[in-house]
Amino acid sequence: MTRDDTACDGIGSQLAGYAAGEMDPREVVEVERHLATCPDCRGELAREIALREALASLPVVSCPARITEDILAAVDAPDRGIGAAGRRRAVPFGWRRAVGALAAAAAVLALVFAAPWRDRPGGTDVAGAGGWSEQEIRIARGEIRLSLALAARIIEKTERRTVDEVFGHRLPGAVTRSVKTLTSSLEGGQG
Repeated sequence: MTRDDTACDGIGSQLAGYAAGEMDPREVVEVERHLATCPDCRGELAREIALREALASLPVVSCPARITEDILAAVDAPDRGIGAAGRRRAVPFGWRRAVGALAAAAAVLALVFAAPWRDRPGGTDVAGAGGWSEQEIRIARGEIRLSLALAARIIEKTERRTVDEVFGHRLPGAVTRSVKTLTSSLEGGQG
């Protein structure tokens, strides 16, 4: 069977909601019908589910307050690319500022993923949440939710201020929807 890129594009943007169990039953039927015939989308769904399971099993790591404050300050900083008359003027290397903000969000996520292994007995063997209390898991999910919310704010700000200038188009909505969907599912305690 040949791959129908149009159908895959429409279904691909729905896979996060499908994996989270947040779809209308009619949409579920449509997605499942497509998945039955499309190995590419089945693979993408498997990756989405694996990501959710990995995030759900993460141990607790508190993000240092200083990093959170710095990221929030960077996200909320005034746009120096708008002139006094409200006209947009060129911001040399403005995209670097956005990339720096995204890198900061990635650093927070790296702390969430990597730091727990240093302080836990047994070294790096963290095969799941078996050694972590419910409270620790709840706190970790809160930290991840904060990190994802910050990343979503950075993406939104970057989209408004930089991507349109540099590329002349918007980031794919699926990127923003995926981050927001993942944040929403973590709030509900689903993996």
